[in-house]
Amino acid sequence: MNPDSGDQSTYLAYFGLNHAPFTDLNQPKFHSHAITTQRLDLLLHLTQFSQRQLFLKGLHGSGKSTLLKQFIKRAEDNWQTCRIEATLSTSADGIVSELNRCFGLKENNTFEQLNERLTDISRDGERPVIVVDEAHLLPVDSVIALLQITDSHHESDDKTATLILCGEPSLETTLATPVVAALLPEGPQVVELPAMDSAQLRDYLQAHLRAAGRSGDLPFSAAQIEQLHQQSEGLPGKLNTLAQQMIEMMAPTSTPATETIDTPRHKKSGPIGRYLLIGALVIAVGTILIFQKQINQLFNVEQSSAQTNDPTTSQSQSISRPVESTSITPAPQPILRTAPEPEPVEPPAPTSIKSSTAKPLPSAPSITDTAPAPIAVTNKPPPATTPTTATLTYHTEEWLLAQRPTAYALQLLGVENEQSVIDYIQEHRIEQQAAYFATIKNGKPWFALLYGLYPSYEAAQAAKTRLPVSLNRYTPWPRSLASVHAEIRKHP
Repeated sequence: MNPDSGDQSTYLAYFGLNHAPFTDLNQPKFHSHAITTQRLDLLLHLTQFSQRQLFLKGLHGSGKSTLLKQFIKRAEDNWQTCRIEATLSTSADGIVSELNRCFGLKENNTFEQLNERLTDISRDGERPVIVVDEAHLLPVDSVIALLQITDSHHESDDKTATLILCGEPSLETTLATPVVAALLPEGPQVVELPAMDSAQLRDYLQAHLRAAGRSGDLPFSAAQIEQLHQQSEGLPGKLNTLAQQMIEMMAPTSTPATETIDTPRHKKSGPIGRYLLIGALVIAVGTILIFQKQINQLFNVEQSSAQTNDPTTSQSQSISRPVESTSITPAPQPILRTAPEPEPVEPPAPTSIKSSTAKPLPSAPSITDTAPAPIAVTNKPPPATTPTTATLTYHTEEWLLAQRPTAYALQLLGVENEQSVIDYIQEHRIEQQAAYFATIKNGKPWFALLYGLYPSYEAAQAAKTRLPVSLNRYTPWPRSLASVHAEIRKHP
């Protein structure tokens, strides 16, 4: 969301904020929960004392890059740190060129010259530290080059440089290849960034809001915090986006300001508008008076021609009876569709209903709805079939389990009352696109409402931006059907 300056100032003032708490990344200082702080301290300690290369592992959005920035800020005075942002196209030669530049050499220096430079730095009592962010994107050859550069090449057992590979769990596949594994006989020392639990997430939100100038309690309710935890999966990257969207939606709209701006405009142009309206009315009345005779003649001609040429008046009487009889014959077909509503009401009503609705052909289905008495008797049970119609109309657990687990849906909401889900579906008329399932949350029944089916997370995320405003009320989020299947089987 990119609000204009007026809306943004209103939202910031309402919550007592100096800047956006979750998207203005240049403003707040580093805020983390206890586990993240502990991981940062561990990474600093291992860099200084461990003889193994390091792997900082975390899911996308877990805060790896943010932690690395703090790591570099807190580096020891005798460290010479070089940070590389990896991509899929980062080659071994490109890494050598980047390291040459970082450690004071010409970019076209050779691999051997770079290695000698790192050895000299190490012998002088300083520690070269090479940090590679997004390392899971590196080709295998580039990882091999990094390990060869930082391997031990002088008489001491110390490594030439400390290498920190920062990436997603998929990097483990690269590290397990035979050539790479041979360069890491003991494997890397892994420092893993876990997702936040609910308490840590609450502390994270509070820290960011305080850094943005807010004092007092969190503006989010317990239910909203739980919703943020579920949707973000405890990952700071996702949480920042979701929390910013939520806090902006909670701010009041600026309608009063618009009314005060528009009101003077109407007052200023009011007299002119009234004069123009009066003038237009005078002209219209004058025109009618001048051409009154011609208008009357025109209507007289139309009425006479309508009487002489329109055969429908004479035919309507003769046609009405056949329509009454033919309307009874298709009765058995539509009775199943609309029987649940009128059946239990009144057996004697067929005659009056039939006579009143038999005239127009399109309403024949509603006539036959209650026409024959025997059919009304056979359909007596429909009051009990109302739930059956609901289960046929709304997709539930059985239907969801039949879908591919690789697909995604948008979870619109979760509530404790099943009828609330059904009411929501009916209110928004999304019977064909909706599905819901039952589970257990905090020891109580819980019903989650899903919308749509999408082949990937990206497709679901794109579809979310196209949802009607009415369906965006509770911040929908993409959810994999694999997790839905697991939840259903967990609480059958």
